[in-house]
Amino acid sequence: MCVPFGKILHKMVVPNTVTKSLHTEKIFASDMRSFEIDAFPNYMSLKNQVKVIHSFDMPVILIDDYLHKGYRIKTIEPLF
Repeated sequence: MCVPFGKILHKMVVPNTVTKSLHTEKIFASDMRSFEIDAFPNYMSLKNQVKVIHSFDMPVILIDDYLHKGYRIKTIEPLF
């Protein structure tokens, strides 16, 4: 199963592949000095999104298109 959590496959169809997006957002503290990665507003928690992905009972490939320090994958990977 292909799980994009960036914009790489936004509104795209990949033949013979199950895709399920993981909706994440960088949420800053009120002082703008720190942040945490959490679910995008109005979406299920990251834990529940991962449960839905696991319900397909298929191997998972996480895909991110952002070149960054890996904060999102460091938050998401332990949930899998």
